[in-house]
Amino acid sequence: MIAMLMSTHLKIAELISEELGISSKKIISRLKKGSCEPDRWKDFPHHYGKEREIRKHIVEARNLFLHGAEDDAFFQLGVALHYVQDAWVTIPGSHPLHGAWEDYIDDAAITDDLAGLVRDAMLNHFADGLTRYVFSDIPDEYVKASERQYLSIIKYTEQFEEMRRSDFDGYDGSFVRDKTLFIATLRHPILGSPILDLNFAYKISLMVSSAVCTSKESRDFKTEIEEKRRIYMDKLERAEELYAAKLSEMNMRKIELERKKGFINKLRKMACAYNFWFYKRAYDSRKHLKKIQKAYEREAEEIADLYEQWYLTYIPPLNIEKIERLFKPKNAH
Repeated sequence: MIAMLMSTHLKIAELISEELGISSKKIISRLKKGSCEPDRWKDFPHHYGKEREIRKHIVEARNLFLHGAEDDAFFQLGVALHYVQDAWVTIPGSHPLHGAWEDYIDDAAITDDLAGLVRDAMLNHFADGLTRYVFSDIPDEYVKASERQYLSIIKYTEQFEEMRRSDFDGYDGSFVRDKTLFIATLRHPILGSPILDLNFAYKISLMVSSAVCTSKESRDFKTEIEEKRRIYMDKLERAEELYAAKLSEMNMRKIELERKKGFINKLRKMACAYNFWFYKRAYDSRKHLKKIQKAYEREAEEIADLYEQWYLTYIPPLNIEKIERLFKPKNAH
């Protein structure tokens, strides 16, 4: 029931390590071990029905990578890539020529020109080498449908690669996660050949790996959260100004009433003194600022929710202690 030979998985792991510039022998070893592990688990079949496992191991790999557990991250990534690669083998393990197909995949060469490979397959009507023995009398509609599918997949990979090259600038973490999982779980077209299977499996594996190893922090998140913090710092300062002005007005009113005589003024003075005490107590506890602080935290968390699926999301605090107290009470003379 094996879909790709262990040697093929190891070869792809080596190529990915080189492409990503990984020099640590330990990390390369963990990636290779993960790439072979599912065959030891024997949780067959691997060439279909493993989308849930692919998603789970990719998300776990990214989470471990974010928190510095790179050895475990690359093992989890290797496991995910094993399922990704096996899913690109055109014929199932039950096919009588599956063993030969695996050997052809293992011997095939890697090329950057996926579109050229597809064009060659179209020209040869998917009848080159071993493929002619597996697919005989292929209907034209199958060939055309496969061509459309391959070209669509190439388009997806090109778009994803462009986003990856820009370090996913302009996209939040939820988008990057979902796009990575979408690419990882693409299905192979109706028809294929060993060289197509190998090259598409490698291309998809490389893009998933580069996404898992992308920057731990998002420039977009940092820009957005810093702008949000600036806006709320301005709100804090404005709230302090308004509240201090209100207290000053109440204080002056209280002083004015204290100078006056009469029963009515006495009642007014009591009411004014109570109101002043109530507002001054709230001011001393900085309640007017804490309300804004909580609003900032809520909005910052909403922003972080969009990014924390793929990035570290440190939220800088809104420190109300940095806001100068502007109210200076005056006493009656």
